[in-house]
Formats: sequence, structure tokens, C-alpha cells
Amino acid sequence: MKKNEFIKSEIKISNILILLLGAIVYTFFGIKFTISAMEKLGILFVSIPFLFLGIASIYNLINYDILEITKEKLIFKSLFGFKKKAIYLSEIKSYNEIKKQNAKFKHEIEYMEWKDLTLFGDDFKFKISSSSYGNYPEIRRALI
Repeated sequence: MKKNEFIKSEIKISNILILLLGAIVYTFFGIKFTISAMEKLGILFVSIPFLFLGIASIYNLINYDILEITKEKLIFKSLFGFKKKAIYLSEIKSYNEIKKQNAKFKHEIEYMEWKDLTLFGDDFKFKISSSSYGNYPEIRRALI
């Protein structure tokens, strides 16, 4: 990394939109089915998974990591800018990068390739996925 260089991760808007849409839709239907369940108890069993998925989407949206890399630190921030934790780059003992795919053949519609970079230290293990950050190659170069 060059002297005084600062890198901030570029989040993929599609990930945020999927989480936001999931939070809104699942929570809406969960509440709607829960209100309907007051009349028919059987609908309550339908509303519980919707509420659970809505809450899970909200939780993942709030905990989405924004990475900032300075000359000596890797800083994790929330989507709202609150600092969650920081790791000194000197504490990174080793790393592992694995290329992954989610389908057997490239012509399949759900085929996707990505890389997971796992950073290891004495008291931490953190995974950075190329599917989450638009500037993954730049982040990778700065960290290893």
C-alpha cells in the first residue's frame, strides 16, 4: 500500500436493495398475516416465517460491513457509519483466498463465481467476499 493511502469499500447496491426489499416485503406480509391470524389461528403459522425473514433481513442490513483501510488499520463500520471494530494490519498472520461458484455449468442461469478472502489473526478470522464489494481487487491488494 502506498504511503497515506486510504481505501473505502464500494458496496454493491444490489445487495443492499435485496436486503431492503426483503425487509419491507417480508415484514409487511408477516404483520398482515399476523393481523389476519387473530381471526384464524392457522394463518399464524404462515406469518411466523415471514416475520422471521423480515427481521433477519433488517438484522443483516444493519450489520452490513463497510471496510476502510488505512496505512496501518482495517476498520469495520456499519452502513450508518458507526465504527464496529478495527484490526491493525500487522495483526494479520495469514490469509486464504478461495474461488467459489454456485452451479456446476456456466450456461446454467443461477451460475455465479466469486472469491472469498479470509484473514486470520491470533484472535480473529474475517471473511471478505468479492460478491459484496465492488472494489474487491483493490481491497485484496491493500491487505495482502
